[in-house]
Amino acid sequence: MFNQKYFFISCALFLFLNFNAYTQTKPVGLGNTQKNEWTLIYNKPLSIQPELTEYYWELERYPNSGPYDKVGLHRIVNERVRHKGAVFICPGTNANTWRFIGNDFIENVINRSNSMLNQNREISEKIYNTLDDVNSIPDRLIIRFLASNGYDVYGINYRTHYIPTDYEPEDLIFMTNWGWDLFVEDTKSAIEKTKELSGFSKVFIAGTSFGGMLSTTYASKYWEDDLMGIILLDGGNGGRWKIRIPLEIWKLIESELIKNISELPNWAYVDGRITPKLLQALIDIFIRDVLYKTVEMNAIDMQMSLGPLTDFMPAIANFLNEIGVPFYLGGIPHYHEVTSAAFSNPLSEPIDPITKEYLRPYNALTNKPFDTYLDWNAESNYLTPIKGLFTNYRQGYNTPLGIAINFVGNDRFWPLEVYLESIGMFEFEITTSNEPLELLGFKIDVSKIPVAISESINLIMKNTNDKYKQVHSNNTTLKMLLDERYKDVSQNFDYAKNLKNIDIPMITFQSRLGLLVWGPYNPGIKNKDVTNGGEYPFLGHMDIYTGTTNPEMVNIPALKWIDKHLE
Repeated sequence: MFNQKYFFISCALFLFLNFNAYTQTKPVGLGNTQKNEWTLIYNKPLSIQPELTEYYWELERYPNSGPYDKVGLHRIVNERVRHKGAVFICPGTNANTWRFIGNDFIENVINRSNSMLNQNREISEKIYNTLDDVNSIPDRLIIRFLASNGYDVYGINYRTHYIPTDYEPEDLIFMTNWGWDLFVEDTKSAIEKTKELSGFSKVFIAGTSFGGMLSTTYASKYWEDDLMGIILLDGGNGGRWKIRIPLEIWKLIESELIKNISELPNWAYVDGRITPKLLQALIDIFIRDVLYKTVEMNAIDMQMSLGPLTDFMPAIANFLNEIGVPFYLGGIPHYHEVTSAAFSNPLSEPIDPITKEYLRPYNALTNKPFDTYLDWNAESNYLTPIKGLFTNYRQGYNTPLGIAINFVGNDRFWPLEVYLESIGMFEFEITTSNEPLELLGFKIDVSKIPVAISESINLIMKNTNDKYKQVHSNNTTLKMLLDERYKDVSQNFDYAKNLKNIDIPMITFQSRLGLLVWGPYNPGIKNKDVTNGGEYPFLGHMDIYTGTTNPEMVNIPALKWIDKHLE
């Protein structure tokens, strides 16, 4: 008989072990993907870098059923120089290239700063510091940096960029099938246009976070047609992605699985021990059959208005807190209104335009609200979901402005589909190394895991007791579902299997989050020219993209690597 208990254990453990994975379902065929030609929307010089010009195009995509069925292509170029090559950049989760360029936001910061300089001295000092920070941005944003150093640089806006931010979770049914096939084929259209515009038959592909995952996923299918090399900016480890589970934690999981699941399929055992593939299958079933089909979640919402899933969050937080993880959920209430205010007036007091209340978190030193949206946003990203994982700005590795460029202008919604497919593309590895726990930066009380699991399940069961019955008939056994998931192929093309066939050079850069999520440097493609650009456990995720040490640790090494691999 199906025991719901272990789906919740699996879900909570997976969230704990892999902060970047969320979820989705099996895609349908994409059909005719191109409806019209690319349309040029605008071109203009960049703020603080007028020698660079930004071009922006849009392309309608299949099935053209709403404002979200299109993609965008940005080009940053110095048209007065001869270009060495072309680079195509894939942004991360909830991100877009418009935000990654930061032009409109930087203009707002400059204009707002200049209009406030005659106010009190304390505020003026902050404004002067912010304006000084603006001057360092060209070297910290790789899309601008490469364009300033002789490259024709392009970047995509995913379909997520065009979903109206005032949509509610129940409006997102159209995202049901937004999986890897859709992202890869949308990227293919943008890269074809990049090749046409640049005049280069092949380009370098670079990706930040999810964009790094997309870069290798895309390369597994199209490397021979389109690519010269791959640059992973905290978006992979050079090979198969790995979720590393410490042995002492896995023993607890394994014991509970054996104790509570009466009938397991043959493939669940390897040399008499339970394989981690069973945990992957359990997570997949839980998300597809409980969350997706009964809770009807189609997307992650940065407002954290997750509908029925909101009921699960106290249980997940309780589980993590019980074992010693200082988990901070984050999320922005009234996302549309707050981000609009932060974008337009970044140096204003951080107030929710709807409630008229100051936004939390407050300044930990004063226990009072922060002075500006920039400061509030920096601290919020520092705390979420674990201190320092996304930025280590408190130690000087980023600035409020640098963090804001990573955040203000984000896309509100992100499809669950693509992350559920990703679960099956990871390798779950049992390790005797303590490195995964050490990277967390605090000690986990392993002895409390069984109690934490039990208490978390009790909370979740109050909300989900009958939900599984709504999906499957009572005679459906867990063994049948596990066998079904084991045989299931979620994509039309097996990206993970073909990763090993990629035969172009690659370079990787990783932060503390990257080392946790994708595992350490681990070359796993056919080409042997894979470079470890740097593993930086003291940097947060965003610090790889816009940090104060970014030029010397990431951008300059990446530039030298690209220069070396032009032929």
